[in-house]
Amino acid sequence: MTKPFSFNGLRAIYKRELMMYFKSPIAYILLGLYALVSGLVFSLYLFQGLAMISIELRFLQSLFFILIPLLCMKSFSSEKKNGSLVLLMTAPVRIRDIVLAKYLAAVTLFVISSLPSLLHLVITLLLGGRIDLQVAGTAIAYFIAAFAYIAIAIFCSVISESQLIAAIISMLIFLCFDVFSSITPVLGQVLSSALQSLDVFGFFAGEQQTQIAKGIESTLRWINPSTRISDYARGIFSISPIFFLLSYIVLFLFFTCKKLEKQRWAKS
Repeated sequence: MTKPFSFNGLRAIYKRELMMYFKSPIAYILLGLYALVSGLVFSLYLFQGLAMISIELRFLQSLFFILIPLLCMKSFSSEKKNGSLVLLMTAPVRIRDIVLAKYLAAVTLFVISSLPSLLHLVITLLLGGRIDLQVAGTAIAYFIAAFAYIAIAIFCSVISESQLIAAIISMLIFLCFDVFSSITPVLGQVLSSALQSLDVFGFFAGEQQTQIAKGIESTLRWINPSTRISDYARGIFSISPIFFLLSYIVLFLFFTCKKLEKQRWAKS
């Protein structure tokens, strides 16, 4: 029988998860790292008479491959290792509510960690600075990318009982995103050259080979979260990247639910 939705149950798990973060060193390490790194970047430019919030946020975003796995590695891994996941699964709440509560707790801690950047923004305004489209776009890209990465990292935590392995898997995924965003243009040229050398019978004309390589290059850019929102940092807005990253969030939370359901039935 399907369990009914329980807002009180979701809220209870959310509060429990958030309290567990602050009962372990993870929350304080994450808060300290964010405050230290963002403070150093902001101060570096401020001493030069500049307040570059967009550069600060882009630099922090480049560290997502370390910070977000650190944030999410214990979401389900620690529950599985100490056996508390079994008790959680028998609680009068749906699996999707458990997953959503843990996701929202991780998102909340990430937003709290990002508060120093908001303080830097206030300081910038007090010093006579202004918020332009570039800053606004960078901030939107920063948060929506983080929310998508958190969903991926939580899925990685459900596939392993080891927090370290879960963190390494998510790190590798995020590094692949960054690497592909850097090498995609080169990869397109390599594919075009490969098609020319392999097409010994002349099935494809030169233009067709170029179009195929560009198509593969465009596909790699299309599925990569870090490149889909790159225009936001230049103040160029469109709604499709947001819907794309929201679909990433829904998809990986769905994968997490299905993995938990499979593990529950396997044990029963």
